[in-house]
This record gives sequence, C-alpha cells and structure tokens, in this order.
Amino acid sequence: MTRRPSYACLAASVMIAFSACSGAPSQDTTKDAEKKKENTMTAHTTPLPFGLLPDQVAKTEVFYSFVSGKTGAGRQEMTIGGDGTVKLLFTAVRGEEPTTAEGRISKDVVLRLLDILEGQGILNLEDHYPPKGDFHSRRTLQLTLPSQTKTVMMDEPGVIAFERMAGAVMLAAAIALPEAINHRFFPNL
Repeated sequence: MTRRPSYACLAASVMIAFSACSGAPSQDTTKDAEKKKENTMTAHTTPLPFGLLPDQVAKTEVFYSFVSGKTGAGRQEMTIGGDGTVKLLFTAVRGEEPTTAEGRISKDVVLRLLDILEGQGILNLEDHYPPKGDFHSRRTLQLTLPSQTKTVMMDEPGVIAFERMAGAVMLAAAIALPEAINHRFFPNL
C-alpha cells in the first residue's frame, strides 16, 4: 500500500494560513474597527488571486473528489463556491441516493483558498498524472474561474503541490463542516 504524504503537517500549516480569517473575536472597539475599515478602503488594495475582480469571486468554484477504480464504486466530492457555500456529497455505490451536507465559509476563507491554489501553481500542473501501475483510484481537483476551468486528475500520489492544494480544500471545507476531514464523512478523502 502506498502511503500518502502526512496530512497532519499539511493541515497544521494550512490551519495557520486560515487562522487569520477564522473570524476570531477582535479586541477593537466598534469605532476602531470602523476607522480601520475606512483606512483599508482608501489604502492600496491587494490584488485578488488569479486577477479576479471583486464581483467575480462569487463566480468561482473549487471541486475536489475521489473515485475508486472498482466497478460500481460511489463518489466522494467536496465543492466550495466563491460565495462561501460548501457542499459534501457521498455515495458508497454508483446509483445510490447520495448523503449530503452543506455549510458556509466566509469570503475571506474563499479568497485565502484561491490564493493558496494560485500560489501552488494549479494552472501550471499537468491535466492528468496517470498511475505508474494499475489504476486504483483517482482524485480530481478542479478550479472554475469566470474565464477558464482547470482540472487536474491525480491517479498516483506524489505531486506535492497537488497534495498541498487538496489539504487546503479539505481544511477550508472543514471550517464550515468539521466532518469533511478525518474520514468522518468520507472514507477516502
């Protein structure tokens, strides 16, 4: 059995990246917060990932899935919309009624996730990484932007940028739905 890279270290590092946008209570007073917001609005604005405009963020989507190579196997999918909607879908076998869960993350978390995908170079990855031997399973990561869609199919573990992005997607989903990680909802993701 091939061992995948440890998600514990990955989750810890991604958790640190997401901690700034986790919505932790601030010590600022309302006036201080309003003043900071005014200053932020008039100051230089940081460019959004992938050159997106603010009104385009809601039109993005990140999709991550696992499909077994076994005949009749079900689906395991995570979808994170640019509006913050998080959807989980699971079927054990093809054709059965899916088990689903839905939650929501903040726009800041969506932007952080898109920033990680851009930083890890999703648009520069190959479209398909075939297995070195027999096909056993496939993980798919798909980014939908207003102007393009990039799909990366991974049949063989080992591309570290893909593993980092997959970990970031799982962690972002877990902010809304903690069962998205540690095999609570999905047996293989």
